[in-house]
Amino acid sequence: QARLAFGGIGVAFLLAAGTSAFLAQLPAPGTAPATAPAAAAGGQRIQRVMVVIDDTLPGAAPRDSRALQATLAGFRTELQRAGFTVQEGRVPLLDEQQDNVRRSDAEIVQLARRQPQAAFDAVVLLTTQVSIEFAIQSQAPYLRGKAVALRGSDGRNLGTFDWVSPTRTTMPYACDRACILENLAAEAPLAGTTLAANLVAGLNAGPR
Repeated sequence: QARLAFGGIGVAFLLAAGTSAFLAQLPAPGTAPATAPAAAAGGQRIQRVMVVIDDTLPGAAPRDSRALQATLAGFRTELQRAGFTVQEGRVPLLDEQQDNVRRSDAEIVQLARRQPQAAFDAVVLLTTQVSIEFAIQSQAPYLRGKAVALRGSDGRNLGTFDWVSPTRTTMPYACDRACILENLAAEAPLAGTTLAANLVAGLNAGPR
């Protein structure tokens, strides 16, 4: 089941002298208010995010696949709409000198800081995965998405956010992995925007 998280905005009005002037500055009915360009997480203001593609997990879509790029585009657009500054980084998540052992979160953040013009408050590891339900004569693949937020100062995990497609698309076994990814790419932007919305809501909710 798709798990959607919706953030809300609480507004407190202090009625005092000059109330009418204050109300005159409010947006007209039917217009969308500007979203606060940051979120709070563990007492730290999060405004700048570096997104790092994690294609090391089982079933992860390759970086150059249309499905992953569409997920990234949706994720970036939603964060920017919420007022965040977004940059993409490339960090080797596996340590080749240690038999490809996955690096610790603190190491990942340290390596992210070595990126050209790196400036961030949090690093987000973004993954698009393909899972498959099997039948006798066909397969039903579906997309999954994951976003892991790490605090930029020390690599502390600020939250892990998952999305699972509610759609199962029946395909013949002749449709290989590349074929599956191409067929599922149309749904990938939804994965990105939903993960970003969940991330923003999670950061605003504070420590997890």
